[in-house]
Amino acid sequence: MKTMQTHIPSAPFHPGRTPSTLIWFCLLALLTAATSPPAMALGARARALGGAFIAVADDENSVFTNPAGMHQIEKSMVQVGANVARRDDFRTDHFAYVGKIYQTTGKERLTLEDYLEADYELKTRPERVSNYSWGIGLLREERTLSLNTIRGFVPATDDDIFTATAAVSTRFPIAERLTRRPELYGGMAVRFVDLERQIPSLRTSGKQNTFDLDFSLFYKANPRLSIGTVLGSVISSRSGGTIGARANSFVTNVGGAYTLGEKRETIFAADVMNVFNASRAIDQKLRIGVERQFLENDFALRLGSDGGVLTLGFGLHFFDDFKLDYSFFNGTVVKEHFVSMRLPF
Repeated sequence: MKTMQTHIPSAPFHPGRTPSTLIWFCLLALLTAATSPPAMALGARARALGGAFIAVADDENSVFTNPAGMHQIEKSMVQVGANVARRDDFRTDHFAYVGKIYQTTGKERLTLEDYLEADYELKTRPERVSNYSWGIGLLREERTLSLNTIRGFVPATDDDIFTATAAVSTRFPIAERLTRRPELYGGMAVRFVDLERQIPSLRTSGKQNTFDLDFSLFYKANPRLSIGTVLGSVISSRSGGTIGARANSFVTNVGGAYTLGEKRETIFAADVMNVFNASRAIDQKLRIGVERQFLENDFALRLGSDGGVLTLGFGLHFFDDFKLDYSFFNGTVVKEHFVSMRLPF
């Protein structure tokens, strides 16, 4: 009997450099010929990169992948997304929000004395400093009886999975003294998963709740190289009757990312999931992805591999940080088309 996993896991365009970029895309495509079922709780950008986002973590997808990276986001942002194909059989909708906790330094108000001392020129208020970021992520996934029948689950089930994640990140002040670089961040996330499963052939149903506590790190080794690691399910608690009550295993995921180009318009990323092959956790796999930005980051192409599964997509930047992303996941059962939008809040 097969069981279903409940662990839900800017630059100008230079025409002369285009051939080398296309070669990289073609080489990566040759590595992504295999297919498998989808299993990523991510927005379209991270999905298009094959899920290789632990060491990128520079947008709202970091809530799901590496909360420590949330500190790179400069303002409060909202992301919403959904799969847009075969929603009658397989439905995935997600919401993510990342905000910052600010503190101010210096004077809050501009006094008349300040105005006169500034030679009658209005000065802006002191910049706010943020030492903490926080985020929430919500995911709703529905897998119907017909889909699970095609996937070969016996007995076939009808699953409804809801995942809620709350995360916080901060910069380690001691990092600059130890590494001579201040870009070392730590994160913590609490994840709650509610699974409701119906088995029509047996006329039975079950429910299971899971609580997990994760810790993560993000380190900017230099302007081009970043490294990240996530320690998942450090503390795990599971309750449920007919489905079972075994907690998730402690799992270690690591990733690296490197940027190329004069203005770092190309990103190469790779993640190793479940490094020590823990049981009752996400399958051990390699995720790789590449992103190439064009037209001052108004357009981006992406290609990736999630354990040998082809992923690809693109992104469009319209105005005031409004972005639209699309991804394709080459699943054996569901050819997943996912769209997400990013908005300032």
